Amino acid sequence: MNRLADERPTRKPERCQLPSCLVLSHALVQKAVVDVLIDFLTEDPDFLTKDRRPLLRRAIVLTNMLSFISAVLKVVVTHISEGYTGAFIVIIFCTAAYTMGLMLLWFRTGLILATVLVALGKAGEEPSLRDFFYYQLKVRKKYSEENNRNVTSNNLWSTTASFTGTCMAIFWLDKSEVEWPEKFKVSSLVMGSTYFLFFFGIFCYYPEVRSIGSPLTTICRVFMAAIRKRGLPYPSSKEGYYSHDNNTHQGSNESEERPTKSTLITTISRVFKAAIEKSRTLPHPSPKESYSSNSSDDLEDPFYRKENGDVHLLPRDASFLLFLDKAAIIRSNKFDTQGHKGRDENVCTAEQVRDVKSLYPLIPLGIFIFFAYSLTFASGDTYFVMQAQNLNPKVGDFHVSVLVFFVLQSLVAFAVRTIQPIRKLVKPAWSIGIGMFCSVLCCIAAALVELRRLKLIKPAFKEDPSHIIPLSIMVLTPQYFLLGLMQGCAEYGLGAFLCIGVPKSMMKFVEPCVEMLWGLGNLCSALFVLIFHSWIKDSINDSHLDKYFFMLASVSFVSFGIYVCCAKFKLLKLFQFDEPSLPTQGNIGRMV
Repeated sequence: MNRLADERPTRKPERCQLPSCLVLSHALVQKAVVDVLIDFLTEDPDFLTKDRRPLLRRAIVLTNMLSFISAVLKVVVTHISEGYTGAFIVIIFCTAAYTMGLMLLWFRTGLILATVLVALGKAGEEPSLRDFFYYQLKVRKKYSEENNRNVTSNNLWSTTASFTGTCMAIFWLDKSEVEWPEKFKVSSLVMGSTYFLFFFGIFCYYPEVRSIGSPLTTICRVFMAAIRKRGLPYPSSKEGYYSHDNNTHQGSNESEERPTKSTLITTISRVFKAAIEKSRTLPHPSPKESYSSNSSDDLEDPFYRKENGDVHLLPRDASFLLFLDKAAIIRSNKFDTQGHKGRDENVCTAEQVRDVKSLYPLIPLGIFIFFAYSLTFASGDTYFVMQAQNLNPKVGDFHVSVLVFFVLQSLVAFAVRTIQPIRKLVKPAWSIGIGMFCSVLCCIAAALVELRRLKLIKPAFKEDPSHIIPLSIMVLTPQYFLLGLMQGCAEYGLGAFLCIGVPKSMMKFVEPCVEMLWGLGNLCSALFVLIFHSWIKDSINDSHLDKYFFMLASVSFVSFGIYVCCAKFKLLKLFQFDEPSLPTQGNIGRMV
């Protein structure tokens, strides 16, 4: 899927757009079911006490675990898709699991199993479905020279399908008279019908081009090879590393220790022939730099660095990853009939080691900086939804549900990811900082709403949590707007940031890894339910979510300060790869 097919496409263009039906059903289920699943869990009999009071903490834990499991499975699904089966087979199995999970929710059986199946279905949506859809459209237009037009067309089809599914969720399944069994029924039927439509279009799709392999396999192979060779010394020249430049003659510098007769005669002949030819046209050079040399004393290769007599692979900033260089060291002592060294089965190329080491910035970004961001994002489909349950949904003659705010969040994030690459309003580093600062403001806005909501709660409301508080649901608009702004700025900035410092061979793996880092925020959010049990009770009216939101704001502000210091003093250095491809809509983005 990394390059186009060799033959000119002969199928009808309309057939390449069949995956848009599956994009539509994913958007419908995401908005109608997944985003507001905590509403169902607080109404399910398994999550109610004997006096019919909701077990809020259990519902929050299950909702966060759904997102965490989905993020982990996305890494597994991407690995299988890139290394073994291709995107089509992965989409088939994940969508079937999605349909089965919705059917189990429809019949209210096996809630835990249904949650796992839904998480697996979500994991197959991105990047597998998105990349497969874009690939089909790209093949159809491969002879067009207008690259911008191709990208716009791809985004237009996916955005139209997602927008249609979202509208169906709002105007069809978001009505107050539609019960949860009816939502699950419609969602499973729509997902199942589009699944069969996608499956029977197998003869209409352009064949996928198998990729070289999964980046996860490369990462594991480099670490295993480095561990096996941990006792080897570092080479004194770059020829001691196995790379694409010397893969024909591995360890050519060592093979010179045992030259054959034919090799010596050939070398002498080449030297005299080159000297005779160049003496007729070239003068004798005086500076030393005019001569070509294989010596590593004055090593100026942009991918190597010599320190204390040892040559290391760049990037060199992560000292604790220095041992990975040994994965590319040649250690074979066997010669073939031509005097060349045999292939070391445990050796990796220098390019593979550099690619793996380039992922180092994900560690501090994910653990120290985006930790608070992920916690805030995890609150969007849990605590924010719980806040809306008791608020007045009437705005004039209209009934406004929490789903409208999820649409607002998606639209704001989509607008930022679309406008930012075109207008280039701020640099990627500034975009990340703006997103993190919006995280602080979002938590403060949610805390202020919660303080105002708690002041209006009367004793009767605590006895019956279904009572409507005299506060309009529109007070949630600022926090969802800031949540979308945070998502759009941070995702675009991170995508552009990684496009510069991460090679193309690893980009397919970067997005699932970042999603898994954000999934850790959901896991920590579930653990915080147990840690801050005095703030989070089994009923939102008995809880003190305002304290929890202020705590998140403090953590987000500290993370923002750490990021500003890292950006100011350039502590997060990236290895610059050739021809960086900045994202048109954010590589770490979504179809909606």
